[in-house]
Amino acid sequence: MLSFFPVHKEFEDVGCVGSGPDDVGPGYYETFNQSSLDACKTFCIFNVACVGIEYSHEYNDRCRVWTRPEGVGGTVDLIGYVCLKYNHTISEGNYCKRFVRVQPCYGLEHEDCYRTFKKSSPFGDFPSDSRPKLSMLGSSLLGCASAPQLKAVRAGSLRKLEPKRTTEFRRAYERGDLPLFLSYEGVGRKVAWKAPLDKLDYFRYMPLLVEGLREREEPYCFLASQGLASLLQHGGPRIAATVPQLVLPLKAALNTRDEPVVARVLLVLQALVRSSPEVGEALVPYYRQILPIFNVYKDSTTGTDASIDYSQRKRQNLGELVEETLELLESSGGEDAFINIKYMIPTYQSCCVR
Repeated sequence: MLSFFPVHKEFEDVGCVGSGPDDVGPGYYETFNQSSLDACKTFCIFNVACVGIEYSHEYNDRCRVWTRPEGVGGTVDLIGYVCLKYNHTISEGNYCKRFVRVQPCYGLEHEDCYRTFKKSSPFGDFPSDSRPKLSMLGSSLLGCASAPQLKAVRAGSLRKLEPKRTTEFRRAYERGDLPLFLSYEGVGRKVAWKAPLDKLDYFRYMPLLVEGLREREEPYCFLASQGLASLLQHGGPRIAATVPQLVLPLKAALNTRDEPVVARVLLVLQALVRSSPEVGEALVPYYRQILPIFNVYKDSTTGTDASIDYSQRKRQNLGELVEETLELLESSGGEDAFINIKYMIPTYQSCCVR
């Protein structure tokens, strides 16, 4: 049992001495400055020869760890001092072990690089499974020629994000709230409208259709992309006014990191800019929401091996789509477009002659 106790009844405002009031030889203690009472006790615990402590908060927070073989013999009155004796019942040979390097490690085994010695502490031996392992220590600490190899971890910037909830577009279509449906008249399928396009509320249906671009199942993805194409073709000047409502669904669709979805959004973004001259400048304040994901796919290439690449013909090559979209945004966004694109995508080079 470890314990600190006063030499006499009083332990405050007293200092430690040996056999008499003047017996305070320098060989009786070790001195530590800028300490505290708890730290002073810790210094004593980690010194096997400690028989007591003397601490003074008045004198530079000084701590004296007494190691006099005969122990602390008595006390003298000293204001601001504390004197405590220390006792433990652990046997002298039962000290914890410490590992120190005694020679450089050049391909040697861990046990050859380290030896153990008795350290003056009464806490007992380390368990065998607590001894430091070579894999737990870096090469800078060991000085070894080779360090353990760490397995690379993927950052996951291209990891596809699974949708957490159903899109509002799907719910509206299943409830019958959207004025469009699939028509199979003639060859193939197409989107038919229940009302004239010039009578539709673009502020309501444009954000819903853009949110539907995140859909991966049929017929929802087809309805969203083809419905947007119809509205952009006939919207004219009404489209620019809806741009602020389209930013968040565009950002959400791009952040899915699903390559077919991202390609679909880029094509819609190009059609959006071409639909009206005012749209390009209206998008400039929202580049910080839309463009960050472009950095991920700007240098994306496919078909670099001997296989045939059909993505270019299918308009699915994300690297080329990103470059085309950025050039279109710059050419239609006015004089502030390039500097805002460059701020978000530092590697972008202007396509305009200045």
